[in-house]
Amino acid sequence: MLSRLPSATRLLACRAFTSAAVMARPVALRSAAPPTMFRRPAPVNRLVSRRGFASEAAAGGQRKDEILKQLSLIIDPDLHKDIVSLGFVQNLSISDDGVVVFDLKLTTPACPVRDQFVDACSRACKALPWVTDVKVTLSAKSRAGAAPEVKSENLSKVHNIIAVTSCKGGVGKSSVAVNLAYSIAKHGVKVGILDADIFGPSLPYLIPSTERAPPDAVEGELEGAGKAKPGVLQPYYHNGVKLMSMGYLRPGESVALRGPMVSGMVQQMLTMTDWGNLDYLIIDYPPGTGDIQLTIGQQAKVDAAVVVTTPQQLSLVDVEKGIELFDKLNIPSIAVVENMAYFKCPSCSDKHQV
Repeated sequence: MLSRLPSATRLLACRAFTSAAVMARPVALRSAAPPTMFRRPAPVNRLVSRRGFASEAAAGGQRKDEILKQLSLIIDPDLHKDIVSLGFVQNLSISDDGVVVFDLKLTTPACPVRDQFVDACSRACKALPWVTDVKVTLSAKSRAGAAPEVKSENLSKVHNIIAVTSCKGGVGKSSVAVNLAYSIAKHGVKVGILDADIFGPSLPYLIPSTERAPPDAVEGELEGAGKAKPGVLQPYYHNGVKLMSMGYLRPGESVALRGPMVSGMVQQMLTMTDWGNLDYLIIDYPPGTGDIQLTIGQQAKVDAAVVVTTPQQLSLVDVEKGIELFDKLNIPSIAVVENMAYFKCPSCSDKHQV
């Protein structure tokens, strides 16, 4: 299905949640620990530590300090600061027999080096002789800021909302949105796509799915045992990604509506779709800066925008207007994608810039 998407896409500026810069650099310790630190002596008496503490409380506090000192050697390759000062290490606890347990709260659930982070944390902690085991729980935090309150129960478990937008039509927003969604989904996180273009929906053409997503299981039930909720839209589904578009609901029909009706339909698809637990919801915006853009900004907390353009000046002028609108809505534009930037010569395979 995705073979129809244009392949000539060039990323100009990207600080997106997938963090391409992070992929290129492995997680590293600031300084290597001496080999002797990895030798573990016989367990010490838990009432009086090997350093001679008279109380268990004092020994526990000292052990936490030692763990945090070790973890501060681990540097985030994208932010260039240690994970302790960044606030990634939370809920640290240490058992009497030397088991270290803590949460590692990363900037995104799709962090491409999350496994390297866990491995680096385990090695850093086990460099201390008294550590017998390390248990790390991964989680992610959303952007903090003055965002509107979530007004829909169906959006309450959507952790990040990304807008793919451009004021100019025909620049390939839908292609970029689908590529972005499935690229993120490859990292093992839950992703959904909302096609917010009522008049010209593209998602059903790019992904012609007729399969409905299974309802999420209610807490306490077995996985997959969920039941459809009355009065909500069950999203469509393809290769692990949830989908919703007017083109799925009214296939082949032309839609002619006035502004208030359009806003109402977008609001229903956004807030009445049973999205369930999603790490990322990608919204494919229509062109312009009108009712739909304002409706989504008022109904949901959009965390960031990816702006799509083509190399022509005519497209760039409209893109600037779109970025200004998102600035007013307190939505950061984190990436600009120059789409259809070149073509390959069928004779010599050289890339020719447009």
